[in-house]
Amino acid sequence: MRLLLLAAFFAVPLAHAQSGEAFVQQADIVLSAEVDEAIASGATADEALARALVGAPESSNVAVVDQRGAGNVVRMLQDGTGNLASVVLAGAFNQLDLVQAGRDNVFVGDIVGDGNRLVNSSQLGDGNSYSLFLEGVNGTTHSLYQVGDDNAAVQYVGPGLLPASIEQRGGAEVTIVRR
Repeated sequence: MRLLLLAAFFAVPLAHAQSGEAFVQQADIVLSAEVDEAIASGATADEALARALVGAPESSNVAVVDQRGAGNVVRMLQDGTGNLASVVLAGAFNQLDLVQAGRDNVFVGDIVGDGNRLVNSSQLGDGNSYSLFLEGVNGTTHSLYQVGDDNAAVQYVGPGLLPASIEQRGGAEVTIVRR
């Protein structure tokens, strides 16, 4: 079962920049009925958001970024509780910088292509979850730093690929699944 359901739910990216660079910064935004308008119009997006946020605290943020092509940069900072981040990087020589600070945050990433860089990804706090799918990737650099209790990191690694560097401090669990 792929955990990239968040990315599949939203057809419209939340962050877009003409230069190939996306910057998302979120801090304790209180969700309300206006969220569906901010993300996308239409019943499909509304229903998807409602399903994705069932049981999420009011301070949750949702960020969905889909970057395709070469040389894209995604910088994402989420501060607070119960944040959800979904990133798709498809292409070559793309870069992701991720920081989630707080508790019960979720990151799901799908990386396809060569020479992508996911360096210095961090989750700071307790109860955070990090899932990464690496497919057909050569020369990718990736590192994750998790600090806090009850954190989990899962990597789904394609044939012949090396798992990412993961450093955890506190009670944590790492799972690597080879496909």
